[in-house]
Amino acid sequence: MGTLLAVANENTFVRLVDMTTLSTNKPSVTTLGKHQGRCSSVAFSPDGRTLLSASGDHTLKLWDIPRLKELAVLKGHRGSVHQAALAPDGITVASVSADRMVKLWRASPEQDADILRGHSQWVTSVAFSGDGKRLATGSFDSLIRVWDASTRQPLATFTGHTGRVYRVLFSRDNTFLISGGEDRTIRFWSAGAPATNALAISMGTPGLSMSPIEAPMAKPSSRPMETGVKTNRAW
Repeated sequence: MGTLLAVANENTFVRLVDMTTLSTNKPSVTTLGKHQGRCSSVAFSPDGRTLLSASGDHTLKLWDIPRLKELAVLKGHRGSVHQAALAPDGITVASVSADRMVKLWRASPEQDADILRGHSQWVTSVAFSGDGKRLATGSFDSLIRVWDASTRQPLATFTGHTGRVYRVLFSRDNTFLISGGEDRTIRFWSAGAPATNALAISMGTPGLSMSPIEAPMAKPSSRPMETGVKTNRAW
């Protein structure tokens, strides 16, 4: 299959780009299928054989990558699905929506989803910890909530953002929860610290992605931090 890039399109389509063909004049782009509304999010399973897509049509879809076919449609949200994630087990699906609900599915349309309630506004971001034991969600209510992925019970609520939370993710070793929001800060929450304490870095409204490996990086310059990037350690 080569190295594949999954693309969520504004025009409802879910597409795959074969990265090994980028050096050619005609890169290989395959259309898996489509939603009935804007496609907002795509995520691969850990083995790369299944793709999960979320849409403004209130549904999620699972796709079989080797066979390039639709596997299942997960229905139940009553608003646009903003983001969805597959757990490390490749079976459990989490989704968040404008209906203010967090849902956990077993990747099967025959099984009802478990509903996690707690946010008061749109829920915009969701992420599993690397071991699959915890689930984090971020919302327009400025809160970050952490849940036990097994029992579905709330574990913690993190407060500190002064605007909408756009993205949440766990560090690779699961010791930090990282969030970015409308207040133009990235916040690093320690698993062992109080839920109001975080290292905050002002960097504009961020998109976040954690490297899957210990990537090499040049030694930082001894010059002062660039203008517009500020830190505020609260613990």
